[in-house]
Amino acid sequence: MKKIFIIISVFILFSCEKDETVKYLLTTSANPEEAGIVLPSTRQYNTGDTATLIASPAEGYVFDKWTGASGDATTTLVIDGDKTVVGNFVKIQFELTVSVVGQGTVDQKVIKAGGATKYDTGTIVELTASPKAGWIFKEWSGSMIGTTNPQQITLDKAKSVTATFTEKNEFELKIVNDGQGSVAKKVIKAGTAAKYTDGSIIELTATPLSGWQFEKWSGGAGGTNNPVQVTINSNTTVIAVYKNLSHVVLDNDGITLKAKADATAGTTCQINGISYTVVDNAMLKSWISTGKDLSKAVTTLVTDMKELFKNNSTFNGNISSWDVSNVTTMEGMFEGASSFNQDISKWDTNKVTNMDKMFKSCTKFNQDLSKWCVVNLTTEPTNFLTGSACDNDDKKPVWGTWPECPLIGDWELESWTNKSGTDHTQFGTGEKKCDNYPSNALTINGGKDDYGTYKMTTYICYTDGSTMKTEMEDGVWTYNGTNNQVKVGPNQQSLSVYNLTYTKDANYFTVNYTITDEANNNIDVEEVWKRKK
Repeated sequence: MKKIFIIISVFILFSCEKDETVKYLLTTSANPEEAGIVLPSTRQYNTGDTATLIASPAEGYVFDKWTGASGDATTTLVIDGDKTVVGNFVKIQFELTVSVVGQGTVDQKVIKAGGATKYDTGTIVELTASPKAGWIFKEWSGSMIGTTNPQQITLDKAKSVTATFTEKNEFELKIVNDGQGSVAKKVIKAGTAAKYTDGSIIELTATPLSGWQFEKWSGGAGGTNNPVQVTINSNTTVIAVYKNLSHVVLDNDGITLKAKADATAGTTCQINGISYTVVDNAMLKSWISTGKDLSKAVTTLVTDMKELFKNNSTFNGNISSWDVSNVTTMEGMFEGASSFNQDISKWDTNKVTNMDKMFKSCTKFNQDLSKWCVVNLTTEPTNFLTGSACDNDDKKPVWGTWPECPLIGDWELESWTNKSGTDHTQFGTGEKKCDNYPSNALTINGGKDDYGTYKMTTYICYTDGSTMKTEMEDGVWTYNGTNNQVKVGPNQQSLSVYNLTYTKDANYFTVNYTITDEANNNIDVEEVWKRKK
C-alpha cells in the first residue's frame, strides 16, 4: 500500500511541473498587406524562445522598419510575453531629374501616385514645357525623347529628362518682282512689319501693272495661286514672276528687242510709241533687198545670217537691237561690207557655230566684241577679222567663253527653302546664321576653255556663342547646253547637273536640288542667290 502511494505522489509531482511551462502568442503582419509577407506567421512560442523574423517585400516595395521589433529585414526576437510584430514596407522611389536648355520651364504633374520630386515606382508623370517669351520648345531628350508637349513618363527607375528650348528667331521676308508689278503682304499669324518670328504665316498678293500678267511664284513660294500663303522659318526670298503681254519686249540690256514665243513673222507691236515687226529668215532678206529700216526688225525668229550683207559696201545701218540668240551661222555675214562699223557688242551669239570670214574685208569695222558669248567656238574662226580695222586682240571674243554670262560675278545666298515640308533646316544642331555675314558667298569666274571656276565660302555661327567657322569650297562649272542648266563639281570628272532660273534683270537666280537627311529621307531644296553689288 505504501508503495502505491509513492508512485501516485511521483506522478502528481511531475504532472504539476509540466503544467507550469508558459506559452505566448506571436502575432505577425505586413503593412500594407499587399507590400510583402512576414515570416513566421502568427503562432505560439514557449517563454524564452527566440523567434527569427523575416520581412519579404513584394515587387515594387522595399522593407522599411519593424513595429514591435528592431533590426534589419531578417532579425530575432526573444519571446517573453505576447508579441505583436508588424513588418512595414514602402514603395521603391525614384528621382526624376528635369533640366532645361535655353529659356523656359517644365511643370511636373502626377498622373498616378507619387510625390513631388521623388516618385513611387510605377508613377506616371506628365511633363509640360513652357518656353519664355522669345523662345520655343524644341524637343525632349534623355529618358524621354520626342517633340510631343506635354508628354508622360513612367518612373520604374531613376530618370533624367532635358527640355530643350531654342530662341524664336526673327527672319526677313524679301519680295523680288521679276517683271512689272507689286506684291502686298498680309500677316495671317504672328510676325511684325519688317521681320517675322519663326512660324509666322504671311499672305502675299501679286498685282501686275497694265500690260503684264502674274505668271507664278518662285523662291520661298511656288505655284500659281494668287494670293499665296508663306510660312516663315528662315530668311526667305519670294519672287513674283510677271509675264509681259506684248509680243515684243525690250531686253534687260535696254537695247535688244525680243519676240516672245507666241509671236509669228509679221507681228507688229509698239514700244515707246515706235512700231516694230517680227521677221523670220525670208522676211529679213526681203527687208534688206527693199531697203527697209532694219532697226525696226525684231529678229528673234531668224536662225541663218550667212552672207546677209556680203559685198554691201554702203550698208552701215543701226542693227544693235537685233536679237541673234537663235542664229547658228554668221559665216561671211559682213564680208566686203566696207562701210559697216556699228556697235553690236550686246549681241547674244551663244548658239553660233560658224563665224568664218564674218568681218573679212569689212574695212571700217573696229568695234569691241570681247563680251560676246562664243561657247561653241573654241578657236578663232578662219579669216574672222582679216582685212578689217579691228586688229586689237583685246577687242576680239574670248573664244570658248561667255564673259557676260549671267552666272559670272559675286553672289550671296539670299534664302534657303525646304520644299518638302519637313523639319530639316539649312543649319545643323547648335548652328545659326551669322549676324554680319551671309550664310554662303559665291564667286563665279569664266575661263578660257569650256570650264569656269568657282569659290564658295560658308560662314557658320553657333547658338552658344562659339567662334565663327569658315569653310571653303573650290570647283569648276560649265554649261550643259543651255544657260539655264549647269554642271558643277570639284573637277571636270565629277560633275552634277543643276537647273537654274534667272530673274529678268539677272540679279537673282534660283537653283533646285535634292539632299538626303540623317534618316535617309529626300529633301527638295530651293536656293535664291542675289548678285552682290
